[in-house]
Amino acid sequence: MLCADGHRALDAVAALYERDWFRRVWVVQEVALARDAVVYCGETKIEWVAFYTAFWMLCGLRDYLNAVVSPKSSNLSVAAFLNAKLENVSTVAFSWVLVDDETPLRQFLYFLGMNADHSRLLASDERDYCFALLGLANDAHHLKVRADYEMTWRDVKVRLAKACLKHYGLEMLSHCNITASNMPDRLSGEVAPSWVPDWASPHLPKALSVYSHLNVRGGGDGRPYGSSGSLGQHIDDASFDSQGRLKLWAIRVGPVAEVDDRLPEQVINYRTEEKFDDLVIWLQSLRRLVPGISEAYNTDDKVDAALWRTPIADRAHVHNYETVRAAADLEAGYKDLLSGEKTKEAVRYASIAYYKLNRRRPFTTSSGLLGIGPEELCKDDHLWILLGAHVPFVLRAMGNDCWNIVGEAYVHGIMDGELTQQSSVEIKQIQII
Repeated sequence: MLCADGHRALDAVAALYERDWFRRVWVVQEVALARDAVVYCGETKIEWVAFYTAFWMLCGLRDYLNAVVSPKSSNLSVAAFLNAKLENVSTVAFSWVLVDDETPLRQFLYFLGMNADHSRLLASDERDYCFALLGLANDAHHLKVRADYEMTWRDVKVRLAKACLKHYGLEMLSHCNITASNMPDRLSGEVAPSWVPDWASPHLPKALSVYSHLNVRGGGDGRPYGSSGSLGQHIDDASFDSQGRLKLWAIRVGPVAEVDDRLPEQVINYRTEEKFDDLVIWLQSLRRLVPGISEAYNTDDKVDAALWRTPIADRAHVHNYETVRAAADLEAGYKDLLSGEKTKEAVRYASIAYYKLNRRRPFTTSSGLLGIGPEELCKDDHLWILLGAHVPFVLRAMGNDCWNIVGEAYVHGIMDGELTQQSSVEIKQIQII
């Protein structure tokens, strides 16, 4: 029905969901805490319960289109277009459900990253990206962060980052990005340390491994990866010094040896036939980074696995909060794409790859490991496993054993603690500034 009559219904849904009102951070709190919310659009009104029910049904339709694809339809384009509009509404919609369900602050902060690029939340004061969400979380008192408009945005970010790192652990570093962290405070002109996520930045990354309080495939409270294996570390006040440095124990993986181009941004147009030419060319180019058997992948099967699993971050579903790893049907989809066959497996593989590769680029390490990392990564950046983190991180040397976080990465072959099991592994303390 959405695509009938020249996509009239789909266009109507898009026109409603594109309204900025849904993305204002204080509206998120107002709706979530309201007893009986009603949405007015002109003279038309709808009870919020009914509005949310329709939103949830459209989420189900999007997931159906992503899962039950057909090579003869434009399901993927419609799903991608619909998802872009649903993301405009998702934070306010899900917050209304989650606010009474013992939901921690990290869930609401994750929404900021999920919507950062094209549908990020709106606030005239950056501090409200934190303050407007505090009243929704069940653990704000444990974090000991409160609304204080005497503080600059930089100071609010730093205090929130310290509290989250001590309370939740290193998963919060997955929201760090070097472009965002280098942006000076609008009032003070000061720059925060690179271990501090900038929740107001359009460069906030969509973290690969995130907590989800929602009931999702694979279990939201689990994690798809475990690069630290059984190793971890405790973050407390002693982990930070007076100069803004974060001291962490870490395993050095090695330097970035080669970097290739990112996938061109996908233009979402549900009215035309789906074509994957740009993705196929990009997938073929990965062969330049991994031309054959190496120290990292010492059999043909391991080389093939790296080439098809890395572009989808070894995941079975599009969205990062779903934790199921990729299965053999997606390998078949990868091979079909390269051979020019538009099978349902190929379309499904493409939908996952487009999402995971957004603002990420491929690279190899000096030992030949293949990965995807932030678009800002450069040759001679270094890959590290921070003990307790679920994913590896790309760090940039700043001298005197100090490092900036460039961003998180997927690196095939070390995502499940493989390096921590080697007898020759070296653990050292580094400083993140």
